[in-house]
Amino acid sequence: MTIAEKPTPIERSKFDIDLSAGEAWEQAFLGLIANAKIECKRERKARTTGNVFVEYHCRGHPSGLSVTEATWWAIGIEGPTGDIETAILASVPWLKDVCRPLLGTARDVAGGDDGLARGILLKMRDFAQSAAGTHPEAMPSAAGAS
Repeated sequence: MTIAEKPTPIERSKFDIDLSAGEAWEQAFLGLIANAKIECKRERKARTTGNVFVEYHCRGHPSGLSVTEATWWAIGIEGPTGDIETAILASVPWLKDVCRPLLGTARDVAGGDDGLARGILLKMRDFAQSAAGTHPEAMPSAAGAS
């Protein structure tokens, strides 16, 4: 069906079900974040590299993901004008589970301000693939991350 076409009665009946499910998810999502602590990070290079840097150590001390008290980790991806174009939202326990096995691998890199931080380099697609059941450490890109 194109935008110009009118939905059939069957398609309209599915819309009601989809609308109800969508509204329920909207309320559930608002409930998740309403009183949550959210750590917000901004990625300037992700749009061109396809990677996000998840910091865990800086200037000789634990930092970022290793010390956060947040329950959610939000990564804003800058667009070409410097404005946030899209965002990734992950629970902190989930993100720790994804990053922990990558410590000491090619994805454990220096970065951040003046290269003084350590972090895990995740490809943005890792978030979708891991949510679908494919863990980043099991993916071929883990060995040759850039």
